[in-house]
Amino acid sequence: MPFTIQPMYSNRSAGSITTRDRPPDGTTTPAGAKASTGPASTSTAVADNSSRQLLCVLGIGTLSTVIPDRPCPWCGAELRIHQPVDEPSTVTCSTGSSCTVPVGLDDRGRRVWNWHDLAQLAQALDAAERRVS
Repeated sequence: MPFTIQPMYSNRSAGSITTRDRPPDGTTTPAGAKASTGPASTSTAVADNSSRQLLCVLGIGTLSTVIPDRPCPWCGAELRIHQPVDEPSTVTCSTGSSCTVPVGLDDRGRRVWNWHDLAQLAQALDAAERRVS
C-alpha cells in the first residue's frame, strides 16, 4: 500500500474549520488524528502522527536489526534489537514464549528485554561467550 501524508483541514485566514476545507467525510478532525478536547490536543496528535509518517518515509523510523553472532543465552535463537525513534530500545528473542528467559512478552508473543532489562541481557551474553571460549 502506498504511503500518503494526510493534509490538515482548516481555514487558513480565520483559524476555524469551514465546509470548504473539510475532508470528504464531513469530519472536522484531520485523518489519523485522535479526537480531542481542544485545538492544542488535535494539533499535538496531528504533529505526532505526521512526524511518525515522515520518519517511516525517510527510512529512519524504528530500526530492527539482528544481533550478529550473539544468540539468546537461554535458548540459542536469534536476538533482534529494536530502536524506535521516540522510545527506548528493546531486544527480542525469535523463539517466542517458549524461551525460558525470565522477561515478559511483547505484543507479538516474543520474549522482550525492555530498556531496564538490557544490563541483565548484556551480562548473560558475556557469560555465554566466556563459556564457549
